[in-house]
Amino acid sequence: MYKDVITGSIVVIASFFLYINYKGASKTGKIGAFFTLGQTIFLIFIGLAGFIVVLIDPSRLQNLTPYLPHGWSKILITMGFTYVAFEGFEVIAQTGDEAIDPKRNLPKAMLYSVLIVTLIYVAVAFASIVSVKAGTPGVVGSPWEWIGSFKERGFGESISRLMPFGNFLLTLAVIFASISALNATIYSATRASYALGRDRMLPKFFAKISRKNKTPWIALMFTGFIVISVAILLPTMDVASSASIMFLFLFFLVNISVIKIRLNMGDELSYGFIMPFFPWLPLLCHYLSGCTCRMAGEDEPDSLDYSPCLDNLRNRDILFLLEIPHDNHRG
Repeated sequence: MYKDVITGSIVVIASFFLYINYKGASKTGKIGAFFTLGQTIFLIFIGLAGFIVVLIDPSRLQNLTPYLPHGWSKILITMGFTYVAFEGFEVIAQTGDEAIDPKRNLPKAMLYSVLIVTLIYVAVAFASIVSVKAGTPGVVGSPWEWIGSFKERGFGESISRLMPFGNFLLTLAVIFASISALNATIYSATRASYALGRDRMLPKFFAKISRKNKTPWIALMFTGFIVISVAILLPTMDVASSASIMFLFLFFLVNISVIKIRLNMGDELSYGFIMPFFPWLPLLCHYLSGCTCRMAGEDEPDSLDYSPCLDNLRNRDILFLLEIPHDNHRG
């Protein structure tokens, strides 16, 4: 019964946002801004509560000792399964056809979003660690081990000890975040399918535009079918983990593509933003994303093994770079 209610709610909410996306980018943006702002306010409040608790009781900083008890490898593995939380900046690129002055505004929006999100997530992570006081009733062992013992419920358990109504505030943040992510996913996936149809990489009917609302309605219907099917048929935790790995896999390819485009077409394109430290920065990110995918797959035996595919792609990347004519190189 409970599962049926959840499934029905997912279908209703997804259908609502499909309708909003059909009405146009302006309405989609306004709805998305409302939920994103609400989510951000809740998370900032949680982060600030953590710093206030430390100012009142500095002994809670001992919760950070020992620092990284399992080393950096576990951090990278965790990033592999939670990277989807940072993925929102990629959605910004899908707004290029409808944004005002995209050459100027899109790079700024992407850089600002990554910076703001990273600072907020660090503050919230800090708050979740210092929220539990060692030696209090119910806390066995060190606070970070106690939090980890609850697995996926650990964050909620720690925030509930941070402030009154902590669970209620966290529930609101999760609801706002989920709705915001759903809206952004529908929007970006629809625009990606539209662009692929326009470039004949998907059937050309994906590029059909509604005469009334000027939105890619066939691409939107296709996206809606996938979103609702995945939400109903697949386990939530598996979907989230797979999404994170696939986004890392995506940027594994994007970083090598950036090098080819910059070297091969540098004099043909007009840039709104020039990447610094080229080509070392995309090469470093390419390597790290590949390592994170591999380590996440090895740490989770039940997940898909991407290692052979990564090795094959890495070999292809070397050949890929050797084929690039360097006479158009921009320093």
